[in-house]
Amino acid sequence: MYKHKMKDLNKIIIIGAGHAGIQAAASLRENKYLGDIFIFDKDSNLPYQKPPLSKKFLLSEENNPSLLRSEEWYKNNNIKLLKNNTILKIDRTKKNVINLNGTVFHYDKLIIATGSKNKILNDLDPEEYSNLINLRTLNDSVRLKNLILKSKNIVIIGAGFIGLEVAASARSLGKNVTILESDTKVMGRNISGQLSKWYIQYHKKKGVNFLFDETITSIKTNKKMINSIQTSKKNNLKIDCLLTAIGSYPDTTLANAIDLEVNNGICVNQNMQTNDPSIYAIGDCTNFVYGSSKIRLESIQNAVDQSKTAALNILNIKDKYIPTPWFWTDQFDLKLQIVGLNTGNNSNQNVRTLGSKANLKFSNFIFENEKLISIESVNSPAHHLLLRNNSKIWRSIKPSMIFEDLDLKLFLKKLAE
Repeated sequence: MYKHKMKDLNKIIIIGAGHAGIQAAASLRENKYLGDIFIFDKDSNLPYQKPPLSKKFLLSEENNPSLLRSEEWYKNNNIKLLKNNTILKIDRTKKNVINLNGTVFHYDKLIIATGSKNKILNDLDPEEYSNLINLRTLNDSVRLKNLILKSKNIVIIGAGFIGLEVAASARSLGKNVTILESDTKVMGRNISGQLSKWYIQYHKKKGVNFLFDETITSIKTNKKMINSIQTSKKNNLKIDCLLTAIGSYPDTTLANAIDLEVNNGICVNQNMQTNDPSIYAIGDCTNFVYGSSKIRLESIQNAVDQSKTAALNILNIKDKYIPTPWFWTDQFDLKLQIVGLNTGNNSNQNVRTLGSKANLKFSNFIFENEKLISIESVNSPAHHLLLRNNSKIWRSIKPSMIFEDLDLKLFLKKLAE
């Protein structure tokens, strides 16, 4: 552990104050780094939790977000948080970053945690239409909440996590909700085809209307309002509030400008280091090693774990990021937790179920060519934790071993012996 400033490591700059950036700063301090830490963030708010913005926050009467850390925490840990401060340029040669005002800041090590950006639908700019939302920030969620409350007809483009979470919140408030999806399933490649069908039926029972395999062909507007859209199957949808939730892409603007290696994210090794040894990248903006391939994930836990790894390696405490990907989503009274990665190749999968779908408490084990690749747990946090913490013995689990009333804890214990 480092209990003083390291030679040649007096200042670390972090660009981005999401889950990844704040955890990186916390991990540096936890490992006794006493040098300067500067965090630059575009947002004017104290860094906050983003997952609730599409769920609990929409149902709350309060507009105060759940903070990642208190304001006192930054002061107590001597971390300089520079809000509403955008970095415009990085100078690798001089090891400087320059903000919009032209102020130059030197770094010894730089951490890029710029996250991702929302895809824009048909070049529709949310700034130009008062009833169009593209959910990313606290301000977006406040706007969406206010729109939902005064609207009758909510249309959501995209049936991923965000789209379904907002749909559940809006239906809980008694609104008419229609989801338009160009695919034929929900939550994309993240879940099995079997669970996708189950979730569609559950949402339908709650009153959500789906239009699958459809796209927008025309949009009717009036001044700064979108009044209606027409779909490829001639459905005409009246709109009071339109949410676009069609995915995102990594924010690699700064990395591209300085010739860091980029391929669907900033490429990093298992130390979270880029091709510049003084620059690290973490979180949603990264493309990282997973098994024999490289992937990009948008996951809070992935961001947090990468941040811890980056901090340790910056401090020369060697550590490799070996991920066990996991995700979660809350919709109505369902908590879905997923561990592992689904390939989306549903035709080649064998799904075995533990628990009871009728009781809304079960786990799907997804096998591909007899190999366990992911587990989908609905209202079964104990299953999820057991399987996440025992991922090293997954290779020993075969489809024939999984049945409805299996004692999972005892099963995993025997398998580990």
